[in-house]
Amino acid sequence: MADSDGPIYLDTNVFIFASEETSEQSDLLNRLFSLSFGRPVPAFATSELTIAELLVHPFKRQDAHLIEHYQQIVRSSQWLMVVPVDREILEQSARLRAEGRKLKLPDAIHVATAHAAKARRILTADEGIRFQGDGVDAATSPGTDEADRLLRPDIPTLTTLLESLSP
Repeated sequence: MADSDGPIYLDTNVFIFASEETSEQSDLLNRLFSLSFGRPVPAFATSELTIAELLVHPFKRQDAHLIEHYQQIVRSSQWLMVVPVDREILEQSARLRAEGRKLKLPDAIHVATAHAAKARRILTADEGIRFQGDGVDAATSPGTDEADRLLRPDIPTLTTLLESLSP
C-alpha cells in the first residue's frame, strides 16, 4: 500500500496513541511501525512539526524517558521520512488557509507537508482535518478514492494497513 502509492503521512496524534496509550489501537500501531522496518523506502512520513507538538506535554511533566523516546522515533530512518518545514511548505499552508479551508495552522502545515512528501494518504485522528474543503485533496493523488485519502486510526483501518504491509 505504501511503496507504490508513496508513504502514508502520520499526524502527531498517531505517535501519541502508539507511545502513550495501552490499547488494541496502540498495539496495532506499534506492530505497523515494526513491520515497516527493513523496507526499501520509508512506508511513512511526518513533519518536523510533529516533534515540536509531541514534546510539549513530556516537557511540562519533565518526563525524560518520553522526551528521549520521541526524539528517537521521530527522525528520518528506514521506516519514517521526516520532512523539514521549509518556506514552500509554509507558503502552501498559507494558501490552504487563504482558500477558505477551515484548517488551523498546524493542521495546514501537516497537510502541506503530506503533499511535499507525495503521501497519498494521511493517518490522523484529528477531526479538524476532513475530506471536504480542508486541503486533503491537495495532499493526495486525484486517482485515489476519497475514502482512502484520509485514514482514521481505528481498529479496522489499522488492521487493513497491517495486512497491506505484511510480507
